[in-house]
Amino acid sequence: MKVDTITTTASNNTGFSRLNPCNVRNWKGWSPEKAEYHRKNNDKKCKTISTYSKITAQYLQFVRSFEPYYFFITLTFGQFTGFDKRCQFTNNLLFMLNRKKFTDKFKARNHFLEGFAIFEDHPSRNFEYDDDKLHIHLLIKHNKKFDEKSFSQHVDEFYTIARKIKDSKDRPVFNEKYIDIRAPGEERAGYCMADINDKNVSRVKMLCVDGLSDNLL
Repeated sequence: MKVDTITTTASNNTGFSRLNPCNVRNWKGWSPEKAEYHRKNNDKKCKTISTYSKITAQYLQFVRSFEPYYFFITLTFGQFTGFDKRCQFTNNLLFMLNRKKFTDKFKARNHFLEGFAIFEDHPSRNFEYDDDKLHIHLLIKHNKKFDEKSFSQHVDEFYTIARKIKDSKDRPVFNEKYIDIRAPGEERAGYCMADINDKNVSRVKMLCVDGLSDNLL
């Protein structure tokens, strides 16, 4: 049986206006200068012997090994959406995207969106609770199934599906102004992991058939 809307429990209807980002739809590109900046930083981090980032360097090498990625997705949540709910809503979104890309039998066939989810703090200090700072970047590996549609079609599908993720009061979880999907370019792994160290490396998660590699709620 197909499900058109996924509804879960959450207290989430405010907070987006505080983020005040630029219009993500008008993004002009990932500059070669920024890619080179992160490439140099990443190379330095991967060669480190510091115990503070030794594990992170290995994670970074692993994430970089799949570049270039096909999709770079950013998910921003409203105020008072706790960490567990952010994981759950992300898993719901991944479930519906997997079903759209690989049919309802994606689990049985073990076909799913592969890549990584990286949790990052929003740079603004105007947050009362730490959980409110977290947004998620998804780096999605290429799959030959993606070639069956244009990139703009994939973008349209993403926003259509995101509208269907709702909380227990039938309110949309995502505000379209604060989520985004685009082609990532190179060294996006370094951009996403710029604030990752061995103390918070658990914020880097693989994507599996059931969604995030842990916090599978």
